Amino acid sequence: SQILLWDGQSIRNISFSGEVHPNYNPKIYDGRVVWSGYSYESNNLEIFYFDGQITRQITNNEYDDISPKIYGDEITWSGFDGGDYEIFLFNTTDHSFQRITDNNYHDGLPEIYRGKIAWQAEPRKPIQQIFFFDGSKVFQLTSHQSYSGFAPKLDDTGVVWSGWDGQ
Repeated sequence: SQILLWDGQSIRNISFSGEVHPNYNPKIYDGRVVWSGYSYESNNLEIFYFDGQITRQITNNEYDDISPKIYGDEITWSGFDGGDYEIFLFNTTDHSFQRITDNNYHDGLPEIYRGKIAWQAEPRKPIQQIFFFDGSKVFQLTSHQSYSGFAPKLDDTGVVWSGWDGQ
């Protein structure tokens, strides 16, 4: 599959080098696009970034990188580290990478807004908890023993998510 961008006048293929290979989950912000795409070089899913003119592969490792989101000059995603999925951050201005989480449970479905990230994780299976990165520190927002939190979203006013207690 390809990643196609309509700019208001025309449609163009922005996939890496125009290749036709599996590409998933594109997200757009201010004309810039991120997505997960299959890399024949690394033989797994990597993160790709279209800056408005050029498409670049921003990850290149031996594990899958999925669920990318973009806001401003920052991209976040969930990447497998060999044991579980962790949250990562990439700055498109200075090309710096930051690993946000480093634990022994899955962290996934990150959302980003103005340098802050919210995501769901399962420190105690099968219960999902909500976590928040404020730009410098990670906070666990929920700690329910029997109540899961899903799909967090955030803005200037806070973090919102849906929850389920099994009933």
